[in-house]
Amino acid sequence: KKKYSSMLFLTLVYASFFTMAFGFINRLRLGVYLSFILSAIFIIYRLIRNSKEVKNLFLNNFISIGFFVYLLLLIYVVLHENGNTFSYMDEFTMWGTRVAHMLKYNSIRNINSSYLYPRSRYPMFLGCLESTFCVIYGQFLESACYVGLNFFYFSSFGPLLEKCKLNRGVDWLKGILVGLCAIVLGTSITPYNAKSVYDSL
Repeated sequence: KKKYSSMLFLTLVYASFFTMAFGFINRLRLGVYLSFILSAIFIIYRLIRNSKEVKNLFLNNFISIGFFVYLLLLIYVVLHENGNTFSYMDEFTMWGTRVAHMLKYNSIRNINSSYLYPRSRYPMFLGCLESTFCVIYGQFLESACYVGLNFFYFSSFGPLLEKCKLNRGVDWLKGILVGLCAIVLGTSITPYNAKSVYDSL
């Protein structure tokens, strides 16, 4: 019964924790695949089993101003981050390299052969989020990590669009303003100097 825009943030949080849980048992990629499969099965099941009223409620909440705003934001961030690489020292010495190893070992804890091991004994929520987007891309890409981080950041603006209605022009204007604010206040506009995260290895 919630609008798409207000649930997007929580959905990304739950998906990341789901991936983290499977990462503990060395099945990180499986966690990503299952999160998509189970979500699709649940939605299809609810649409088939419930009344026409529930179907209409779902469609009305899904096809909303928030849906279109976030679709455009996703297209923007994918195009903007295309080809971008890590640039900050912290990304090379820890966070970026950690995501690369998480995908390599399909785990968030079995990184025994890397120099990151002393700092890899605690869960990494954003790393799991970035790993999810890398799996969607089909490989480890620094730009995919940025897409995940920025889209997660954009999703925090969702509640501002919850009460917007498709048939009200002022709500479309509000949606445009929220989208622009998300972009302007975003952290994605940064210099990219290095060619690859592996430069630091």
